[in-house]
Amino acid sequence: MAIIITEECINCGACEPECPNNAIYEGAMAWRMAEGTALTGL
Repeated sequence: MAIIITEECINCGACEPECPNNAIYEGAMAWRMAEGTALTGL
């Protein structure tokens, strides 16, 4: 069963419980750094 999530998706979540492979899930909140914080060590 191939289903493609298209631009018409409104993020209603109705497809999440229907996916037989648990391949659709709600993403976590985006990570943000506090103002003035720098990423080092890369």
